[in-house]
Amino acid sequence: MECPECSSEIRDDSHFCRVCGSRLQNGDRVRPGHTQAVPCSDGDLMIGSSFLDRYTIVEELGRGGMGVVYKAEDTKLRRHVALKFLPPELTRDPHAKERFVHEAQAASGLDHPNICIVYEIDETGDGQMFISMGCYDGETLKDKIERGPLEAGEVVDIAAQIVDGLEDAHDRGIVHRDIKPSNIMVTAKGQAKIMDFGLAKLAGQTRITKAGTTMGTIAYMSPEQARGEDIDQRTDIWSLGVVLYELLTGEQPFKGEYDQAVIYSILHEDHRPVTEVNRGVPSEIGAIVDRCLKKGPDDRYQSTGELAGDLIQLSNGSSARRFGRPGGTTRSLSALSRAGVLRVGIPVAAIIAVAIIVSVFPVGRDIFGRFLGNDVPASRLFVALLPWTMEGATAEERAFCDGMTRDLTGTLRGLDQIQDRLWVLPASNVERSGVTSPTDARKELGVNVTISGKMRRLGERYQLTLTRNDIDVEIEGGTGADIVRKRASRPILDPIANLSTWQDSVVVILGELLDVQVDPDAESERVTGRTPVPRAYGALLKGIGHLYPYRGEQDLESAVALFGEAIKQDSSYTRAYEWMGRACMHKYLETDDRSWADRGIAVCEQALRIGPGNIGAGYVMGEIHRVSGEYGRAIEAYAKVMETDGSYLWAQLGAGKAYSSLGNLPEATEAYRRAVESDSMCYEAHHYLGFALYQRGSYEDAIEPFRKLIQLKPGISTGYANLGGIYFHLGRWEEARDVWEASLAIDSTHYVCSNLGAIYFNEARYIDAARMYRKVLEISGEDYLTLGALAECYFWIPAGEDDARECFQRAIVLGEEKLQETPDDVVLLAYLAAYHGKLGGGPEARDLLETALGHGPTDPSLLVAMADTYDYIGNREKAVALIRRALDAGVSPSRVERFPGLRRLLADPRYRKMLDESHRDTTDLSLNRIQPTHIDCSIVLEGGENRA
Repeated sequence: MECPECSSEIRDDSHFCRVCGSRLQNGDRVRPGHTQAVPCSDGDLMIGSSFLDRYTIVEELGRGGMGVVYKAEDTKLRRHVALKFLPPELTRDPHAKERFVHEAQAASGLDHPNICIVYEIDETGDGQMFISMGCYDGETLKDKIERGPLEAGEVVDIAAQIVDGLEDAHDRGIVHRDIKPSNIMVTAKGQAKIMDFGLAKLAGQTRITKAGTTMGTIAYMSPEQARGEDIDQRTDIWSLGVVLYELLTGEQPFKGEYDQAVIYSILHEDHRPVTEVNRGVPSEIGAIVDRCLKKGPDDRYQSTGELAGDLIQLSNGSSARRFGRPGGTTRSLSALSRAGVLRVGIPVAAIIAVAIIVSVFPVGRDIFGRFLGNDVPASRLFVALLPWTMEGATAEERAFCDGMTRDLTGTLRGLDQIQDRLWVLPASNVERSGVTSPTDARKELGVNVTISGKMRRLGERYQLTLTRNDIDVEIEGGTGADIVRKRASRPILDPIANLSTWQDSVVVILGELLDVQVDPDAESERVTGRTPVPRAYGALLKGIGHLYPYRGEQDLESAVALFGEAIKQDSSYTRAYEWMGRACMHKYLETDDRSWADRGIAVCEQALRIGPGNIGAGYVMGEIHRVSGEYGRAIEAYAKVMETDGSYLWAQLGAGKAYSSLGNLPEATEAYRRAVESDSMCYEAHHYLGFALYQRGSYEDAIEPFRKLIQLKPGISTGYANLGGIYFHLGRWEEARDVWEASLAIDSTHYVCSNLGAIYFNEARYIDAARMYRKVLEISGEDYLTLGALAECYFWIPAGEDDARECFQRAIVLGEEKLQETPDDVVLLAYLAAYHGKLGGGPEARDLLETALGHGPTDPSLLVAMADTYDYIGNREKAVALIRRALDAGVSPSRVERFPGLRRLLADPRYRKMLDESHRDTTDLSLNRIQPTHIDCSIVLEGGENRA
């Protein structure tokens, strides 16, 4: 709107004129009303209308028995969503509605690239239930089927993706119950998305068969579902079999003119084999569909994981396994592939080179790209070994899986011959993140390849299936979409008695999955400490699994006992001594009992006597000395490790921390530089190097390490927060704002929110500034400075007077309590004066200002703030005098001009004369008010990831 006095344009979130300084009254501004959804004559939403002040309706996408779906723009998050409105009859029963909400909430927890994401489940004031879901460009399988049967290769590709999504849901105990072509979309990028989790259960429980269950849905029901029996994941496998049959043939396997005829066919009739309906379908594929459509649940695939295994072997062109029914064709899939009959979208891992290297930025590239270039190395794979799963695992079996994952991660990281091809993320990073899925691994850890494992114990044998997933990021409309592709899977079945051979064989198989040649014997001198005793190796793995991830004192006790058992089984097993040293260190940190530190040092010394090349034991000895405060001895231990292996990353980092604890920042900086040179992909090394340079005041030099930290670890806020702090110290506060905003998108911290609040206030973005200061109060509780800053924001926001008054009053109470402790605090006196002045307490403000001036303040920024208060309470003479003192002390006029309360003073001829006399530069970009800028050194290292 225009200023009523000078006709200048005024921002929507301001209520003063930046030109003449006039303050608007509440009646001067007409606040925009909230636009509600505009219904059409039939009760539907009008295109272009607003729904719940958040969604703008773009178009109708479709309607059916389960409701109407609109494409809408989420105006808050600036993304398109699909809004699905459920028919009132489905949620009229309050118990049914409660069950639906519970089911939908469970489904909303599914985060998988092949499952349509659910953002929100809610209802309008009149009880209309709706779901906000991901909106994708593409078509449903129903649309595809209407054009005729699909090629076998495309069907297998789609099936593998659907199974991947269902497996994730089934692992979480969620069954879809209504798999059908209209509930599966294939995006323009070829990615399958399963939709409508939870809706089938709602329809079944409310018994709305006419509106909620159509002929199409009945055709995909499993026999047990049609009989009304209890169902499990095997009913989804049946329904998927029907979908695959229809994709391959263009018709349904069970048909009828009416509902009961279809149900009879499902229960009593055999389907016509796929290969008879479409003779171009390979028998191996037909056999998979046939097994999905076994009428007895026990005769079908028992899990989607089992089905996935057959699809993977099918896509890999395996000639060793046949899927044909008795009497069927014996043509191998590899032959079919060569003949062009089978064109599967999943490449054969054994014959294809690594071709997809993706962005490792989990936050949007549009945010990240504003202040960092796209210079991520594109010639290496970034790999994370995700936690293994084991059906029905006991605590000891769970520990075995955790220990094996960490052990293999360390082994891979220690193999020199793969370092030019891939970078393996330390196991501690994966554990701390808590990620278990490929998409989460990309978002949180920045990797583009994951290896997952599933263990089973079959009598006296272990079955392990290792699976590689590649995560691609495709950018469309400025945002990224994850594409997860299962590249290959390798099953291992071995007697428990052969467990010790896994030390090498599993590594070789991992190498095959990663397309690298691994020869463990080539690293035998560095990878020391193997044992030929299976029980010793098994005890070690379980001990590692109890130690990491650490879940409490009981786990630590178990780890100590298991490492002791490993040593008992093989007294020359140096790695067992090394890990016992780690456990003793943790016991010392837990109990502060020095005897544990001494015991840890003793077992490490024993390991070095048995195997002098065990640098892991030497590193652990250094760590025990360091955490117990013996920094000099720690540095000596690290130095001995580096004499054996000068590129041992964790010893270099340990030395840097020891030097830093001694106050020797130059040596600490050099140690961190050597760590960066040893492994440029280790984000901790960049973090500590940047922090050391900051401590030395080398702000320009600290920029690059923190930029690299963000690049490598975009899912944590520390790098952004620290880079913003560096920019602020250099006076580059606009760049600081951009980086802090990126930090805020990940995590809200006191310092980032406070500093952003100050920046927004100086940019006259008072609503945004108020939002930041409210966050500070939520995070850290009340203090007078934050309350006062929030009150200042409200003071300049239209209709914010009541909120401003409340905050000023509370700030005064807290400030006066603090004044009892520090009566000579000039800053506190000045701020209290400002608070009283804004509340109309001119005499109180004047007395506080006079007291503050009696202490002779010299800070030019503080002098300007005091001038602001004097001018507000009507003493222009004092204000002008203080501004003159501030200018003489070196403050820039630009800082004065950014105080909103000084707008009227700026028009005073005396101020203009002062400017002419000072001839000062008016380009100072420093802030008027800012909380202490925080550089965070909170990353915790567990270290020693290399299996050495």
